[in-house]
Amino acid sequence: MMRTTERTTPATQRRSTLWTTTAAALALWVVSAAPGLAATPKPGGMFAEANKPDTGGGIAVTTPRALIAERLAILEKELAGLMVKRPDTPAGEFARRELTIDMKILARWVLAGGLTPKASDDAMASAWLRSMQVADAAVALDGALDRQVGQTWTKPQADALNALHQLTFDLPEVASPREADEVCRKLAAHIAGMSNTQVDLKTLPHMRPRPIRSGPVRAGGGPRAGEAWTPQQYLDEARRLNVTVALRQQIIDLAKVTTSTAGAGGKDKEAAALLGTLDRVTDLARGLQANTAVTSDVRQQMEAQLTEGLALYLDQRTRAAGLARVDALQQYGQTVARIQAMNLSASQMQQLGPVFAWAQQNPEGGARAIAAVEKFAHARAKVDARPKPSPAAAAYGKALQDLEAQFDRAGAAFLAAAAEMGKPTGLTGPGELEKAAEEVHRVADLLVKVDGLPKVVETIVAFKPRPFGALERRVALSVNTAASLLGGAGKLDAVRFLDDLARLAGLVTELDAIKTSAIPPEVDRVYAGGKLAQLDAKWRALVSEAASAAVAAPGAEIDKARVARLQAALKLLTSLREAVTAELALQNYGGFARWVDWKATPQELRELVTPYALVLTTAVGEFVADTAGASQWAKDEKRYRPMVVLVERVAPYRDQISQLPAGLTGQVAALATPMDGAPFATERYVSIALAVRARAAQSMDPVAAEEISTAIARRLARDLRVE
Repeated sequence: MMRTTERTTPATQRRSTLWTTTAAALALWVVSAAPGLAATPKPGGMFAEANKPDTGGGIAVTTPRALIAERLAILEKELAGLMVKRPDTPAGEFARRELTIDMKILARWVLAGGLTPKASDDAMASAWLRSMQVADAAVALDGALDRQVGQTWTKPQADALNALHQLTFDLPEVASPREADEVCRKLAAHIAGMSNTQVDLKTLPHMRPRPIRSGPVRAGGGPRAGEAWTPQQYLDEARRLNVTVALRQQIIDLAKVTTSTAGAGGKDKEAAALLGTLDRVTDLARGLQANTAVTSDVRQQMEAQLTEGLALYLDQRTRAAGLARVDALQQYGQTVARIQAMNLSASQMQQLGPVFAWAQQNPEGGARAIAAVEKFAHARAKVDARPKPSPAAAAYGKALQDLEAQFDRAGAAFLAAAAEMGKPTGLTGPGELEKAAEEVHRVADLLVKVDGLPKVVETIVAFKPRPFGALERRVALSVNTAASLLGGAGKLDAVRFLDDLARLAGLVTELDAIKTSAIPPEVDRVYAGGKLAQLDAKWRALVSEAASAAVAAPGAEIDKARVARLQAALKLLTSLREAVTAELALQNYGGFARWVDWKATPQELRELVTPYALVLTTAVGEFVADTAGASQWAKDEKRYRPMVVLVERVAPYRDQISQLPAGLTGQVAALATPMDGAPFATERYVSIALAVRARAAQSMDPVAAEEISTAIARRLARDLRVE
């Protein structure tokens, strides 16, 4: 049906010679049963298509638009060839030839939608993919018709053929993504009818996997991280809410409307909007029932406003007005969400109630006051979660006791300041509260830091710093100095040393967690130049050197240059571990052909990943030889890593895609799958960009091919949030 210039597959070979079989008896019957095949074309539609590409001197294919223009020119040439031969077509072949023309016209119309002046990247990619879907469906239909040779067609089959033919005269002027979805869905129904395939489009799955993404983190009584509540769950909670009867009834009504809309079919966007509003108002009601950050009179006003807003929202004629009233409570909703996220106990909520009420009544300083409470709550939670001290912590016992006493005093001072904010004559403001919260945070941080020192020391001592025992003595002295009530530069230096040592131990732990034994020799050879063992030995030596230098003289600091080298080693090892996943995915790549948004071949993905392997090999070699150009590796890694992340992102969808229908049923389902506003815009963009890159490479234009690769990397870095 269509020629695909950048790839050659059995399917594409068949497209160019589609429907050359005679099937005379069937075709004659179809023509007699479906006189509409000879209908006069209506004005407009595809026959008014403008901006046809000039193919006289050939088209330089370096952009998606140029790729579409090239394929459009090929289609038009094939159509012209078929139309020229119409007078000489034997009667027995006429119906099949007209069907070939119809399918090519539909493919051309879909494709032309990607050449409109305002076509977005996704519109161009969708048009390109849609044109291939039409061509693939034509091949599958051809096979189905071949199998029916000698059989008598039913009237529904003939009607479907006639309807498909008429569809080509009823096409909109321009194929926007939405219009293309509608036309392709009609085409799917007609193909199913012609092939006598017993499928119901309503029951066919969308030919794409379900997106894999982590859910939002919720606090309070709502869904846990990764969960999404159903309308029924919101309805159950609404019935338990301790708010006014009128407000509770409005939330119940909203939950019922959301449930019925979600089950109606074809109203996904409306159902999603209703569910989002239901989620918001439920959160607001939770806060109001707990008297969070509100006085009793303010609560009554807010409940009344929310009730009125929902009443207006539930009537479609006043929905916008109702939503505006709900939105007016947005600041309170944000305050409630922040307070719920603190996970405060009932007694703490009571103690801090004056601050919350003050914050609600004083928006300008309220955000600062809430932030101070968040810092206090976070510090309190860290201290409450401290594990039982290990026997090794006995060396710091006196310091820990002093710090615990300091923490209790700092916490009491903060709560006293909070209580003052609720008094009419109180002198405490956001500034005083922030200062008290900072002291609580400082002491809590130091307490937790000292708790973790035994593990920190154990981690570093394993690398045998010299002289023996010097590190332990330096740590003990620093702890006592840091826990002292006296200030001064010595205390700051002690805290800084403990911080630096903890960071070094954390870095070592991350490095040691990447087991080089789990990296296959082939990955070592391709991505590290066979120098993985040397890389491992190098970073271990750097740890010993850094720790030894830090205790060589009083007041010595941990060498920042060595720490930076260790961070570079971690980056390299992390990249190698990532390469293992990518290599496994590439070696087992396959089974993605049914995915409507993704048409990359294993070879194309391999070509994208290869430059990453080369720059990583260079970086490992330079690190081992102490000639590492850290800045260059950072640039190279940023440039090529998105390609590896792409491979890792796509691979997990293989199992889902394998469950999708194959054959003609799959092709029908693909045409019925919407593209407008659908997920996986990134995959669609990469699919067409890779096709453009392949054409540039075929044209012996390496500069253009590299520019396209750069564009792909930038798009992936943005869409996949590659840091």
